Amino acid sequence: MRPPVGPLGLELAAEALDRAGITPQILDLAWERAPAAALARALQSKPALVGFSVRNLDDCYFASRKFLLAPARGAIKMARQAGATTVVGGVGFSVSPAAALEWLGADLGVRGDAEAALPALAGRVLSGKGLDGVPGLVRPGAPEPEPAVCDLYANGVSARRFFDWERYYRFGGQAGIETRRGCNRRCIYCADPVAKGRMVRERDPFEVADEIAALCARGIEVFHLCDPEWNLSRKHAENLCRAFICRGIDRKARWYAYALPAPFDRELARLAARAGCAGIDFGADSADAGMLARLGRDYGPEALETAARACRDADIPFMYDLLLGGPGETRASLKRTVAAMKRIGPDRVGVSFGLRVFAETGLARKLEAAGPLDENPSVTGATRNNPGLLKPVFYAEAGLGRDAEKYLAGLIDGDKRFLFASREEFGTNYNYNNNAPLCRAIRRGARGAFWHILMGI
Repeated sequence: MRPPVGPLGLELAAEALDRAGITPQILDLAWERAPAAALARALQSKPALVGFSVRNLDDCYFASRKFLLAPARGAIKMARQAGATTVVGGVGFSVSPAAALEWLGADLGVRGDAEAALPALAGRVLSGKGLDGVPGLVRPGAPEPEPAVCDLYANGVSARRFFDWERYYRFGGQAGIETRRGCNRRCIYCADPVAKGRMVRERDPFEVADEIAALCARGIEVFHLCDPEWNLSRKHAENLCRAFICRGIDRKARWYAYALPAPFDRELARLAARAGCAGIDFGADSADAGMLARLGRDYGPEALETAARACRDADIPFMYDLLLGGPGETRASLKRTVAAMKRIGPDRVGVSFGLRVFAETGLARKLEAAGPLDENPSVTGATRNNPGLLKPVFYAEAGLGRDAEKYLAGLIDGDKRFLFASREEFGTNYNYNNNAPLCRAIRRGARGAFWHILMGI
């Protein structure tokens, strides 16, 4: 995928192996012009265990529906032919682990936190011992395990020494920082609790600050907190800001975050600005009260107004991401949402039409209870022979009509603040994957969250 996103999960997995006395050998195929040839060379050393990370199953984009696992299947086949035991993990894999394991043809998988499972798994493979008791272990034909979880406080400060983070920064425009893992929310569409578990694990705020400071010393100065929602715990969000201020991060770096519209107010916005916050992407989803309730959100449209006022007061650029076309969406609710966005006036509005349906989510359960997916007029994509909903399946409310995207584009009416691409107007691209203008801007020196960079193009 381009712009490239640094493999933070693999870095942490490698560090966990290293702490356990197992030195990992890294092959980063993101930079290889001929990945198969690079892998073939690496396999000449006859490794006993080869791990692969799957970050994305697909691009989660209704207009393109691009499935991304084919290259990984070919690489895994090569490793198995070389005599290695293969193991797959990563957040994408963990969304649908049994189906992904079968489709990829790997020997084993790890669902959830690799730090909790990979050292034990590697030790047993190397010693020839049995695999029972390895947390989050996925085996062919066996029931799916719960995601493995680890104590993020025990991980300490990542040294970021196994991957070329300077190169990822140069071509990706930012570096990811994790401050917590897991989500206890009940949004009907979200796969984050499926992949990472509902237990929220937080990192020590000062260790997060120290990790940022160490990367700043290497010339990496723009960061994105890659937690799904930075302020899931207001207390932890405040403590992070205070740690950043204490460590002088506000003078060294800029950082961006994903956030909930509530709890968010002037006090938290001002604290974030003091700590170096350069922009916030709020997962608004909708500005219609009924739709917010149906999507499983626990705030109302008024929260969007409050968050906007708070950001303006603190001089923080902000964006609202919309997820439209869900169950019960009507043309009236679309109209209310677009009108509210124009009135509230965020710096950017990301518009995604159609909800990716992931297994084990509330939306998947609702659709399964309603009958076969291929008979549901609101469901499109790989609706047959698709165990675990591994391949792209999308929900777009049939009651909106076949021209729903055209109607939505008409409501937006060319407003440049809106980032929206329908299937009919795919060139107006809000898909970050292989976004040519975004990649060019980063190569010319632009740094920041992708939406913020696009504002300057």
